[in-house]
Amino acid sequence: SFSVPVADHGLPNFVLGDTAEVLARKNDKLDAWDFLRVQLGGSGDGEDPDVRSELLPDSRQREIDCEADALLALARRRFTDFERLVTFEPKLMELRVRETVRDLSEPGQFYHPVGSFGLSYEIGDTFLELSQRNGPPEIAVLCCSLAERRRTGPP
Repeated sequence: SFSVPVADHGLPNFVLGDTAEVLARKNDKLDAWDFLRVQLGGSGDGEDPDVRSELLPDSRQREIDCEADALLALARRRFTDFERLVTFEPKLMELRVRETVRDLSEPGQFYHPVGSFGLSYEIGDTFLELSQRNGPPEIAVLCCSLAERRRTGPP
């Protein structure tokens, strides 16, 4: 638990029970969030307090975690990390930015608020448009290739 008022330290978005990792992500402290995820070894402490692993099927929790990691990889311009994630979880390429976030009833939309990762976006964007809008070019080329493969089928 924290022994100081969190809001007094530039972290206005919090709820009781948030971990340091969750606080960092919710408050756009992406460097701190990235550091904590590495230090904690992807322990799952980064999930939102309203989405607990025990309440979701493992596959849905994995998708939510992969989505956050892919958004961070795009924001940090880390091609290898992004490529690994979309290869591991191909459904990521089907997600669209919608007006609502954190809505588990809509599996085809981004769960996380895309703007909180420092990414420019428009409603309806997929990772293809996000990568074209936010770079780097090699991630945009990868997304374009994956979108084409999805449209035409495997070679």
